[in-house]
This record gives sequence, C-alpha cells and structure tokens, in this order.
Amino acid sequence: MHDLECFRYIEKKGYCSGIFKELVRVLVGGKHQKRKIDTTSVEEDIKSDNRVKVRISADIETGVENETKEEEDVEPETIPADLKLKQLSLQAIDSYLGNNKRKEFGIDINDYNTVKYGQRDINTEYGEGEEVQEGENWAACGDAMSDFESESDEIIEFVVENIRKNTLDKKKLKRKRRISSKGVWARSYFDGNRSSISSNSSAGSVGSTGSSSSGIWSESGKVEEQRLLIYSISVIGKLCTSKQRQMYFMDLGIVDMLQLLLEQQKPQHSRYEQEEGSQVEVGGIGHRRIEQVILDTFSDLVNENKMVAEWFFCTSNRIHSVIERTKSDNYDVQSAACRLLAKLSKVCPNTRYLHQVAISVVPVISNTLTSKGSEDRLLKEVQTLGLLCHSNEYMQITAYEARLIQKLVDVMQQAEQAQQSDFVDYSRSVSLQYYTLLTIAELISTREEIRAAISQEDAMFDVIERGMQHTQNQIRAAACLCARYLARSTKVLRTRFPDTKILTLLMQLIDTDPDANVRLMASSTLPNLVLDYSPMRQDAIENGLVNKLLRLLDSNNYLLVKNALWTFKNMSSMAEFEIKQNILRSVGSERLYSYLTDCSRIPIQEQAANLLRNIACSNEADIELVVHCYGVSRLRGLLKTLTSSTSEHVLTHGLYTMTNIAIGTFAHKMVIAGDDQLLTTIVSMLDPANSSEIKIATLWCVTNLAWNDDGDSFFSTENTNQAQAQSQAQAQTQILGQGQGLSTSDFESVDSTTFDNSDGTNGTSYLISILKNYHIDKKTEALIKDKDLEVRDRAMVAFGMF
Repeated sequence: MHDLECFRYIEKKGYCSGIFKELVRVLVGGKHQKRKIDTTSVEEDIKSDNRVKVRISADIETGVENETKEEEDVEPETIPADLKLKQLSLQAIDSYLGNNKRKEFGIDINDYNTVKYGQRDINTEYGEGEEVQEGENWAACGDAMSDFESESDEIIEFVVENIRKNTLDKKKLKRKRRISSKGVWARSYFDGNRSSISSNSSAGSVGSTGSSSSGIWSESGKVEEQRLLIYSISVIGKLCTSKQRQMYFMDLGIVDMLQLLLEQQKPQHSRYEQEEGSQVEVGGIGHRRIEQVILDTFSDLVNENKMVAEWFFCTSNRIHSVIERTKSDNYDVQSAACRLLAKLSKVCPNTRYLHQVAISVVPVISNTLTSKGSEDRLLKEVQTLGLLCHSNEYMQITAYEARLIQKLVDVMQQAEQAQQSDFVDYSRSVSLQYYTLLTIAELISTREEIRAAISQEDAMFDVIERGMQHTQNQIRAAACLCARYLARSTKVLRTRFPDTKILTLLMQLIDTDPDANVRLMASSTLPNLVLDYSPMRQDAIENGLVNKLLRLLDSNNYLLVKNALWTFKNMSSMAEFEIKQNILRSVGSERLYSYLTDCSRIPIQEQAANLLRNIACSNEADIELVVHCYGVSRLRGLLKTLTSSTSEHVLTHGLYTMTNIAIGTFAHKMVIAGDDQLLTTIVSMLDPANSSEIKIATLWCVTNLAWNDDGDSFFSTENTNQAQAQSQAQAQTQILGQGQGLSTSDFESVDSTTFDNSDGTNGTSYLISILKNYHIDKKTEALIKDKDLEVRDRAMVAFGMF
C-alpha cells in the first residue's frame, strides 16, 4: 500500500497539483484507480488541521480495488465507503480552495490608493478631488484553480448535480404536518423515495450503495449526504473568483436552487417539540450549518456583481428570507445573513430595502461590539460594518446614531491592550485593529456632522497617533486614512489638528517609511493640512515639507508624484506671492512644463494644471510671474494643450487658468485675446452641448476679458499697473531662470504700446470688439436660456459686458 498526501504540508512549498487531480478523480468516480479510504486518519487530520491532509490508500502496482474487509462488527447504519470517500475528498477540495480564496472583506487599504477623480476629497477653488476607485475587488486566486481548469469543470459538474438532486421541489412537498399544540410545524419531504445511485455510476453522480433514501433530512441517518451537500454548496462559493464564473453559476440556476433550499429551512428555531414532549431535530446536524453555508455562498455570488445582487431585490420574499435570518438564534447564521445584506447594500446602495437592511444589521453589530465577545466574532462584525457603510451615507448615519464609532474606538483600545499579552493571537489582533481603523474611516468619510462629533473624542486622535506609529504597515496606512478623512472637516482641521502630532508623523512617514502603501496614504493626507484656512500650513513649510515633497517628485511611483503635486497645489491656494514664487522655483518651471504637457498621465497633468491655475490667481504680480516664467508664446502653447485635453478636469483647469490671466492688465488679457486659436477654443466651449462646468468656466473667462473696472482710458491706468507688475515679476524671474536653461528672451510679454489709441478707444472697447468679431457675444446670449440656473446667471453677467 502507498499513502498519498492530498494537501500541501507547508504553504511555502506551493501546491500539490498531482494530489489535487487525484482528489478530483476520487470525487467524480474516476475509473483509473479504485481506492479504499482510511476514514479514521482523515477525520483526525480534518479536526487537527484546517488545511486538511487526506490519506488515500491505493494499490499503485495493480490498480485494482483492495477487497479486504476489516474484521469487526458492522453496525446497521454503516455509511457506504464510496459516499464517505466522496464526502472527505470534497471536504479536502473545499479546504484547499479556501486557503487560496480572494480577500473576504471586500475593501482593502490598496483600494484607496487606486484613484479616479470625482468629489470625495477637498480640492481648492472648485471643490473636486480624489475619489475611491471601486473597480474590481478580485484578487489572485492562487494556483488552486488557474492551473486546473479541466479539474474545476469536473468539480463544478459534480457539485451542481449534487445540489440539483438534493433540491427539494415545493410541488412535491407533502402538506405541512403539525406536531405541536403550539402550532409549530415540520415539513415532510420527498413524496416517495429517491432512487439509489450505485457506487459505480457515471462521473458526476451522487448517492450511496444499497438501500434507497427518503431524503437528505431523514432520521435514518444520511449524515454524510448532508455533509456532501454542505461542501458542494461551499465549493460553489470558493469557485466564485470572477464575475464570469458568478454569471456562469447564475445561468446554471444555482442561485434559484439555493434560494429554494434556504426557504425550506424554518428560521430561528432548530428544534420542534413533539406532542409527547420529546425533542426531534428536524434539520439534522446540518440544519443550521446549511443555512449558514447557503448565505455565505450567496455572499460570494453577489460580491461586486450588481446583476446577481439585483436578483435578490426582484421579489420581496427573497430579501426578506435573508433579513429574517438576522434574528436567528444561531450566531453563525445571523452573522452570515448580516454579511450578505452588507454586500448587497454595497453593490445596490439605492435599493428600496435600505432601511430594512439598516435596522436589521446595525443592532446585531451593536450587540456584538457591546458584549465584547471573542476576537473572531468582533472581527467578523467589524468587517461587516465596514462593508455596510462603504460609500453609503445612509448606513453611515445609522451607524453613527447607534454610537458605533465610540464602540469601535473601544474595540481598538481593547485590541491594543490585549496585544501586550503573551497569550493573544498576534495576527488576529493586528487584523482586528486594521479593519477597525478601516471601518472608522468609512464611517467618517462623507458626513461633516459625524466628523465634527467624533472629533470631540480625545481617544479618537490618540488611536490615530498610535496607529501611525504601529509596527505593522497596514495599521499605519489605515491610521493615515482616518486622519485624511477627519481633515476634510474645516472645523476639525482648524481646532483639533494643531494640538496633535499628526502633521509631524505624516512628514516622517512620507520621508522614511519603508512601505509604499504607507507613504501613499500619508502623502494623500497632507494636501488637506496645507489649505489656506489651515493653521498648520506655515508650520509645515517651516519644517521642510517642500524638500520632502521634492523627493516624492523624484519617485518612480506616479501616485506619489500626483500626491506631491496635489500638496503643492493646495499650498499655493490663496497664498502670498513669496510662497508661490518658492514653489515655482523649487519644483522648477521645466519640470512643471513637462507635467503640464504629459497627456499620458492624466492625474499628474490635472494636478499640475491646477497648480499653474493657483499660481496665476489673485493679483497682477502673480499673473506676471507666470507670463515671465514661460513667455507669451510658450504660455499660449500650454493653454492650447490644456484646453484641448480629452480630460474634462484638465480642460476645466486650463479654462480657469485663462480666466485668472484675464483678470490682469490689458497686456495679460491680450495673451488670450491676441491668439486666434484660443479665441476659437472659447467659442467652441460655449456650445450648449458642453457640460455646465465647462460653460461656466468659459463664461467667467469672457466676463474677465470684457471687464472694465473704471472705464478710464487704457493708457491712463493699465500701463501703470502693468509696469509695476512687470518690475516685481522680472526681479523674481532672474531667480527662477537660474539653472533652468532659460534666456532673457524667454521672458517675453505683450508690448501694449503697439495698441493704436488714435481714435480715443480704450483697451476694454478694443477687447470687446475682438470678442464680437468671433461672435462670442451671440454665443453668450444664447446661453441665457440654458437649462442650468448657474449657467444662465453667469451668461447674463457676461452678456452685460457687451
């Protein structure tokens, strides 16, 4: 006899692909070898090790079945060897796949470092910034399935057939039989006997040898059939590693079959009292277990899949059958139901059942957090709460009103204290702290009143500061995320942050932390701390933040470069001339130019365009600084590049940069009005088909170009202002030009003396005549009837200039 190990001994050594194939062959009844199983050894291994080692005894030399029988008394209810063999093989496969399954939580710190642009973070001037990318949550499933596609097909065929054969058809159910004076009832199952399936049946068949069975829940004791069904359902969930496979199972009718099985279980009560007063467990040993595994498999099927999730909301009885399980007297069933509802609300946040989901799940989580149960239970409920509140304001408010944030802070403090003990599971404690911080971050991510309320808790900031100094990378990153979301609140930023060490810790993390995720999260928190209303801006500059950001610009990680530019952009918002000049000198006009013209990395180009827009904002000296830095012709080229971008955000920043330049002197206005292509761009941007944001930005530009402060002659005021601004900016550009390879000719400006004033026309009238030549006045007038109120108001102001 030769013993084969059917599972990996040490995870570092990889996977035993040959043994996996052997398990599959045993499961589907392959004819290559017939085996006899040592069930005692298998059961001991299953109980002692989650990775499950299964020993199969086989006659390798002859390939024939060992017919030798143990000489011992056989009980009447002996389980057929072939059924036991299939159950143990499927259990090994289930555990094998479970060790290679994707992350369960559904959100992870890495998700917050993959970005798109929307309206999630503070962004100066027009209120836009970084948004969490939902995207795909699928992680690599390991080699468990990718290397064995043919085997996975056989597994799927087997488990689907097994579930189908054991699905109870309501049309075949006998009438409900009452067995208690209290009206509690139990169901009688299959109408008639199921035909037995011999052990040598074709691959994919399920059954036992010998006598027929009256159903999987019969008291005659087909426990192994129950287990086989449970593992079949569980394997379905483990195989849901992609949306394609989810939809494949949907097409096979698995969701409908599982729903039918779930409806056939009586919620809450696992035992029913008979008339004689004795107890009979109708569900057998798997009654509660099968409810749990069905709910867990549903969670895998709906994970990030809106189409499958919407199936639950098609009829009320489907979602209500899950909601009812949140009241179960079995914790595992209750927890599985809450997790499924959390995933459903995450995928379909606007469902009409949102309130029912909230009032069903939140109390369960609150009770668990209050009872201070085991770390395993706390971890499950914290993860479920994080899923429930992910980008869902209604759930965040419900959790806040239930005082769950304070309870999460308490859980965090308890986990930190427990971590000091020598008898605690360190990895479990780290996971609990990590997911607790992530869940707190979700709860404070959107609502200002929640941030303001939680900021009154001193323990919250203590937890964040300790988290940012933790030895574990993931906890430091999650603590930075909490700080980032708290800093979105103007009140909290101005009143609480200055009294903490958060700024100092962030500056240390972006400079010295060895983990890329921590540096990314820390660098994404800094922009909110250097806005114009932040009392920490000057402290950050004086403590060397500019030099630290310059090192991030030299990184090969484009997200770090984006975050550094984002911080520079916020630092320049409504800043003094000296700060803007220092930023432009430090970043370098040529490096900034390369970012502005790099259309292949839109996030970086957007932040660079916003930085240029902020530098050119406020007064004529700021505008002249930009004009002299790049020169008129080069600046016009930059504006053309930005306003021809395929990204609406970059295009909008380009339009607002033109708007800021148009605030300046006549010469500054002529940077735009003197270029045919830029004027043509303005005309095209006033098209009614464009977005409201683009039309509003363009109308601001038109208003500033045509604006006349006092109606005086151009030569009486404009030249004087221009001369003063040029004098100040030219002195600064001598510094900016050092080391940039620029010559004096690069700092050109419009010579306003070429303007012909012989007919007494002032500069404003001349600019208006140019705009009218391009019919901009008519385009502006047409927008007075725009469907957007803000566009109409801005169009009326702009048209009034003509």
